[in-house]
Amino acid sequence: GGRGGVAVSVLRLLRVVRLLKQLLSRAPGFIVIMEGLKKGLDSVLYICWLLAFVLFLFGVIGVGLFGENDPVAFGGLGTTMLTLLQVSTLSSWSNIAYIQWFGCDKFIRGWYEGSDEGGGTVMTMTGPLLLWECSAPSSQPLFTFVYFTAFTIVTAMVILSLFIGVIAMGMFDS
Repeated sequence: GGRGGVAVSVLRLLRVVRLLKQLLSRAPGFIVIMEGLKKGLDSVLYICWLLAFVLFLFGVIGVGLFGENDPVAFGGLGTTMLTLLQVSTLSSWSNIAYIQWFGCDKFIRGWYEGSDEGGGTVMTMTGPLLLWECSAPSSQPLFTFVYFTAFTIVTAMVILSLFIGVIAMGMFDS
């Protein structure tokens, strides 16, 4: 513990850094890869701004369309943009879309499970999970289909592909 343990850890870290520096000086291919990443990262900032604009635009629309039905995912602009960032990675987007498609009272495999009792909590492996009350259910299959399809095409298929393209072009230039 104490001061001696910290000093030993710092010395070990310095040895690892020195070893890494020696390995990198003998690997010119790795240096080329790092230069390609550096060149590609210059354009990534613009792609991030584009993604933020798309998240904001779809966030405003999402709060208006789905805010009352699903206040957990679409209750406010910040929450909605965070939800849409998750959807843009195609991670568990179907549960979010199903709540909008069927309504929070019909699709009970999510935040609104057990809402007949007026909310509450459920114990999970990581601790208690707050369950929300489904107070304004609305089924919107058409809007859900159009909204999530358009959003997925714009973000997951186009913008995230731009990230890969920019990095690949940087590699090619190197």
